Amino acid sequence: MTIRITATDAPDRRMLKIDGRLQSEDLPELERVCADDLQGLELDLSGLRGVDESAVALLRRLRTQGVRLTGVSAYVALRLGGAAE
Repeated sequence: MTIRITATDAPDRRMLKIDGRLQSEDLPELERVCADDLQGLELDLSGLRGVDESAVALLRRLRTQGVRLTGVSAYVALRLGGAAE
């Protein structure tokens, strides 16, 4: 594993903080954790240090499914094709 996923739940949302480098071998674990409930899910990417193409594809898909991406670095935002939050 090249990432650490830390969950924080609140009454109105669920936040997952992602730290490290998100690569293809990490995606099944992230997908499993996210699959529980996408409604109100927020991914804090402030600790994300890098992404590969597979990770970019997953983050784009999650974003289109309504997952909020926060703490996005300029580098990751550029890879995702959108502005940093």
